[in-house]
Amino acid sequence: MKFSKHIAILGMLASFTCVAQTIKSDGSPDVSPPKLERMPESLEVRYALSAAPPHLRAGATTYVLDPSKGYLLNHRGTNGVSCIVVRSDWQWPDRPFRDDIAWPVCFDAEGSKTLLQDYIYTAELRARGMDAKEVHLEVTKKVGTKDYPNPARTGVAYMIAPVMRGWTARPEPVDHEYASLYVLCSGRHGRRHRRQAF
Repeated sequence: MKFSKHIAILGMLASFTCVAQTIKSDGSPDVSPPKLERMPESLEVRYALSAAPPHLRAGATTYVLDPSKGYLLNHRGTNGVSCIVVRSDWQWPDRPFRDDIAWPVCFDAEGSKTLLQDYIYTAELRARGMDAKEVHLEVTKKVGTKDYPNPARTGVAYMIAPVMRGWTARPEPVDHEYASLYVLCSGRHGRRHRRQAF
């Protein structure tokens, strides 16, 4: 009887401490980011396109996320607008990646050539197992280089979907239920967004 109690207690203790962590060279724990689940493709495409005004949707390029690889081209459009559902925000290096972020955005032609690439690269790096801090460092290293230029002109990122879940200044993600447009700017300090909510 005593032996079985000890085994049960050891089993319980082991279950509480089974989350394996390794230590990185900087002394911080190495915890893998949560794995993203693939969205049903038709849902992801419709959700991505919902960010654009209706008259731009039919001609837009769409990408879908394969969590093991990154974004894959779903449909090549004709009007220069590109739409995705963002699942990993690279701008927050001190906040770990989550599996519950989803916000659709459609970039105009200028944003498709520049800012969209931030999110495509982010998804690729996350698929390789990098954490938020590592991804932030890698993306910011490339921004503004010859192969990864800042926008050459002001542009628009459409975000008029009925609902979005993303980061704000709060510590937890929030659900947004309003339409907004981001004005994409380029300057000597790199990429900037200015949001106009409606």
